[in-house]
Amino acid sequence: MKMPTHNSKTFGGAFAARNTAAASILPLLCLLAAIAAARADDPPRLDIHEWSVWLTEPTQNQINALAGYPSAMPGLVDTPRSRRPETEGPSVSPLSLISFSGKPADAVNLSLRMTNGRFLAHWPPADAKNNRLAWNDLKLTAPAAEAPYGFVPDDHWFARARQSNSLQVQRGSRVERFIAYDPELNVPLSLRVDGGPDRYQIINSGKYSLKDVLLIVPASKGRRIGWLDDLPAPKNPAPVKTPPAATGSPNPGGAAVAQALDAVKAATAQLRAASARMQSGADKPADGRFVKLVHVETGKALGIAGDSDEDSAQAELAQDEPNDTRIWKIEKDGDFFKLLNRKSGKVLDVQRESKSEGAAVIQWPDKAEVENQLTQDNQRWSWDGSGAERRLTNKLSNLVLDIDGTGKLVQRLADPGARRQLWRVVEVKEGVKDKSIDILAEVQMSTPLGIDQLNVQAITPLRDRLVAAGLTESETDLLLSLYSKSFFQSREPVLICRLPQATVDEWLPLEVDLGTAKITRVALVLCFKVDPLIRDQVQQLIEQLGDDDYANREQAERKLRDLGRMAIPALKEAVNSPDPERVMRAERLLLCQNERLDGK
Repeated sequence: MKMPTHNSKTFGGAFAARNTAAASILPLLCLLAAIAAARADDPPRLDIHEWSVWLTEPTQNQINALAGYPSAMPGLVDTPRSRRPETEGPSVSPLSLISFSGKPADAVNLSLRMTNGRFLAHWPPADAKNNRLAWNDLKLTAPAAEAPYGFVPDDHWFARARQSNSLQVQRGSRVERFIAYDPELNVPLSLRVDGGPDRYQIINSGKYSLKDVLLIVPASKGRRIGWLDDLPAPKNPAPVKTPPAATGSPNPGGAAVAQALDAVKAATAQLRAASARMQSGADKPADGRFVKLVHVETGKALGIAGDSDEDSAQAELAQDEPNDTRIWKIEKDGDFFKLLNRKSGKVLDVQRESKSEGAAVIQWPDKAEVENQLTQDNQRWSWDGSGAERRLTNKLSNLVLDIDGTGKLVQRLADPGARRQLWRVVEVKEGVKDKSIDILAEVQMSTPLGIDQLNVQAITPLRDRLVAAGLTESETDLLLSLYSKSFFQSREPVLICRLPQATVDEWLPLEVDLGTAKITRVALVLCFKVDPLIRDQVQQLIEQLGDDDYANREQAERKLRDLGRMAIPALKEAVNSPDPERVMRAERLLLCQNERLDGK
């Protein structure tokens, strides 16, 4: 039998190759071992998660205003807010909650600073000084089976929050599973909602961008919702006056007397000015200015079909965007005014000098420049009503500017309840970029959703977005269990938005003395009183302040008082009314809201 021969050359080559491979792998293995050893020596990371739900209204210059909302805190926490029964969760109360996870740690120092506002409550009690809260020497441990927590009823939200899997927080003799605080922020969001019911415009005129915007509107059968991923801030936001930071209890003495004297002086001046306007017939839009006429119901601008320069081109609603056909010059004409289109140079005109309802509104050459015209009154308009949202009335027909079903402009009888007849004048200054084109976003609303559909299209997506923003599933579930009723069962439209973490850090800087700590902050802001119909109601009540019937005037003043700060912008417009009765009542209502009458 022939024995197999051994190929020494082949064997040696394979052995050498294996040695070479091993030699090349060995340094890599050493490097990985060194990295593992280094990581083993690194201090463990501490995860700090904060979630907040804050509350505001479009006319408020504050978030979480003291007078606006009750406290979410139980009786063991000191707070100047009004109390609610402790068995209720903070469904309409502001709250911020901080929790810790990771490896336990000793002697952790955490501080929270307020840049513009004040802290109304905090738990466990912190060292509070100069708008700063400090929790020093915190001991973060695994939760004990029988921890000596402060007493709250079993169904209070504190009890639910204590069931989380976060680390236990101990400071001195106080033991808790979280840190909770309640801030009052002197920061306005400057949001407005227009349009409806199928499509709304959400306008952000403040300096802060917003994320995960959700509009929820009650319908006859369920809720309608609309989502926006982002709502950017304008590049050049208008400055907004904010109230001075409150540092303690107000002094009702000398300051109140001084303000009352100022109010008397201002009221006298206003009444004299109103009387002068009644004599002069003033209170018209400023002559010679370029403006946009924004339709209140849709948020669109008055323009010309096809951006045409031609005679008889029909006026229509157009998207509010940079375009000279959307810009008009106000030219005073006696006690009325004409609207001159910037692009075509033609004026707004009722076709064929018609006095009939439904007649088309067009552009046409100014009749003042043409001889032998029977009348110019079909090109003359008046700005009727009070406040920022009014009607345009044609002098010849005494009918108002309205829209038909296709968005074309027509004239109709004035209907006090018709929002489609209301317009807002927005001045366009020469050489200044029109800011409003950067801040309006349209939201297409869903069909009415039942409970199951709402869960699929709103609640679950909101939960997913909060988790994507950095919260854990258990943190998100706690937040939604406390606030879902306010979000999705409100009787009025509500707007929910998320602040970017950079904005939260700007308003409330949070510092911890562990370099390995990772901080995640998620803040939702819930805006009430965003329904555009409320502004219409306010305008009607402002008109009623000057009613001939005393009972109607009293009723209007009472309803405006009940509307609270929602009525303030319209009331500030009303003090410039030519009607002294309306001026007097508007000023009285403003003083009830602690508003100055000198515009400061």
